Amino acid sequence: MKSQKSLNNIASADLKRSFASNLVIPALTFLAFTVQAAVCAYFQFKQKEKVFFTWFRDSPDALVFISFCIVLVGAIQAAYTLRFINIKNQSNVWFSFNLSRSTLFKNRCVSSLTLLGAAIIIPGIISAIICCASGCSAAKVLPVIFYQYAGFLTMMFAGFAIGALTASLTGSVAESIFYSVVLILALPLLSTAWDALSSVFLRGRTAVSGVNYTGDMDMQHYYFSFSIQRGGRGIMAFCPFTLFRVPGTSRADVMSLKLRGFGPIDFGFCKDGSSLPGIDAWLPILLWIVLTAVLIVLAQRMFGRKKLEELGVPAASRVLTALTSAIIVFCGFSVPAWVLKTALPSVNTALAALLGAAVMLAAYFAYTFIARRNLKAVRRNLWQFAMPVGAAAIITAIFLTGGFGYTARVPEAEEVEYVTVSMPFSFESGMAQNGSILRTVKGTATVLKPYSNCITLSTEKDINTVLSIHKLITNEKKSDEKTNTQFSVKYYFKNGKSMERTFTNISEKDLNSYFAVADTDGVKEQQYLFLAASDTEREKLKSEDVKAPNMSNLQGYFLFRNYGNPLRNTDGVLIASKDGSFCRELSSDELDKLGKCIWSDISKKKYTDILRGSEKEVAYIYLNDNATNYGGRYEENVEGRSVLAAVTDDMTETLKFIKEHGMADALGQKREVKSVNIYDCRRIISKAKEINKNGSYGGTAINPIFIMSTMFNTKEIKLVNKTFGDMDDCFIKSVTNQKQSDELFALAQGQCYTSLGGYIAQITFTDGYNQTMYISESDAPGYIK
Repeated sequence: MKSQKSLNNIASADLKRSFASNLVIPALTFLAFTVQAAVCAYFQFKQKEKVFFTWFRDSPDALVFISFCIVLVGAIQAAYTLRFINIKNQSNVWFSFNLSRSTLFKNRCVSSLTLLGAAIIIPGIISAIICCASGCSAAKVLPVIFYQYAGFLTMMFAGFAIGALTASLTGSVAESIFYSVVLILALPLLSTAWDALSSVFLRGRTAVSGVNYTGDMDMQHYYFSFSIQRGGRGIMAFCPFTLFRVPGTSRADVMSLKLRGFGPIDFGFCKDGSSLPGIDAWLPILLWIVLTAVLIVLAQRMFGRKKLEELGVPAASRVLTALTSAIIVFCGFSVPAWVLKTALPSVNTALAALLGAAVMLAAYFAYTFIARRNLKAVRRNLWQFAMPVGAAAIITAIFLTGGFGYTARVPEAEEVEYVTVSMPFSFESGMAQNGSILRTVKGTATVLKPYSNCITLSTEKDINTVLSIHKLITNEKKSDEKTNTQFSVKYYFKNGKSMERTFTNISEKDLNSYFAVADTDGVKEQQYLFLAASDTEREKLKSEDVKAPNMSNLQGYFLFRNYGNPLRNTDGVLIASKDGSFCRELSSDELDKLGKCIWSDISKKKYTDILRGSEKEVAYIYLNDNATNYGGRYEENVEGRSVLAAVTDDMTETLKFIKEHGMADALGQKREVKSVNIYDCRRIISKAKEINKNGSYGGTAINPIFIMSTMFNTKEIKLVNKTFGDMDDCFIKSVTNQKQSDELFALAQGQCYTSLGGYIAQITFTDGYNQTMYISESDAPGYIK
């Protein structure tokens, strides 16, 4: 029997040997981080940026991928340093040294973690020195550098802990690495499966790992479905490689972070030093420090209990094989079903479920046979298949029934004190679009809706109107029609409780019913306050909060810049003739009078009549919308404008104002039409989702209300040409016949409900000016069809 001193010498020698034998992976890691620091130093000095520069600073996805690689490297290091426990002839040699398993395990943990820590900490110090040498403010960038490299270090150690655990549970080095990858990806895979299940079967829209999917989902209860989304997203907070950035589910999440001044840190860098890592940023790192310690302790326990007869035995760990089976069952069922429904939205949900079941069965039995390599073992472990299948069936049943009918409830009118409802248009004017953040894609108005405009209604008549719309939409079956219109409602009950429901992508039939909101007393009051009310009357609007779910006053102003401002206080409002030959900016006094005239005319109309364009348009009121984004950079003195109101030949008071204020030319036409290019509006709509070029937004979709937009030269006070991009794929024909061209221009509209069809008309005048307008299916002459 060896003395304690002899054992200590052997342990010390083993520790030294462990340091020497585990240098390769930490050395490569050190090289990679040092090269990264050197490359960033070059750009930092070259561009003279006074910020912490990283090569993934503008690519959050790259940061997540790099983080995954760091965690994986840690796991591979664990499998490598503990490989002797899974190789029979090596394990016999090591155990013959009379060292305890605890000592062998601790020596390899100490050596590996020390080397991996040095491989990250030293490049971090180099980065800090470079930043300070380049002129960065140490007070601003050093906390960010410390935060980022602390995160990387935590990820590396977390990966090592996961790898140590799998090495202690499995029977081979290959299985150790395989199951390490499974554990690292378990949460993202289960999150994806969860969200895919809800996307296909839940009566409502959900999101998968930060990407918004509308699909053909029609209905969701705000709290029920949003909690479903957060359920999938929430478990991602425990994923080791998303410490810096847990992918959001919506534009609203991103907006909320930015309004808190906490956004750049999500991506591991600080653009201007204005936002430094706070407790929210450190919590995931602190969490994984604790989890890493727990996993290492657990791995040591499992290492000590490992049976040598399990070496080389496939699927030795029931826990890991059961977990892998569950992931395969969930992903195998949900993801193929979601892919099919996304690619072919018209496919029956039952068919998607059958495809998912077939893929799930094939994947499960393929994995089990490969892992067990024995048919008897496959049959013996069918319980591992039954449990996740049962769980998936229960979840699917909950989704299909909308929480067993929870989402389908419509309250009684007697219960409701007042209601907040979203609008299919901008309630301030009554003549614009759903949502205030616009983008123009190839001549049609598209909309990004983090929130819809909302209004509070309290009269019995208005509440009953909302309830009737809610009932119609609730009774409607799922539809594949893409109206891109969302109906959201929140009821405030007399007993102090509330209930919120959101319907996404409602059908065209529902949309026609939804327009009835526009004719409620509450909406008419808001239109009056915007267009014609005195300052005293407007005090009521200014004192109100923004009535939208989860929206603060700050968010309301940020998203809707003209919120609370009357028309007369809006800058850059134009009046222009239909052909754009006449153009004039309106003063505040003129806008005050014009608003009263417009109100006098539209207050007598129903919103559906305005949208259907039943009257001839003779002029346009253009709005300089601060939230409008036309893409690209403008030339000097050139700004974008979009139609606020179309002046029709039945708007007597507005026409009278125009004539009495020396703007009669706005009602005429001086330009001669040269040609009209006709494009298929439905095809443009179908292509809209492929056109989004702006990475800061999750996606775009066509607004069913066409809003004409143009460009305005503020120096020369005239409308100028706007480039709409290539629409060749949607081109139908070019009309050059003078009589036909004039007829098409007369039929063309600047603001109209498209019914998701009709025609886009790009009208070119003889002087070279052009406008892109809309011609409805019902008005279109036969020669353009």
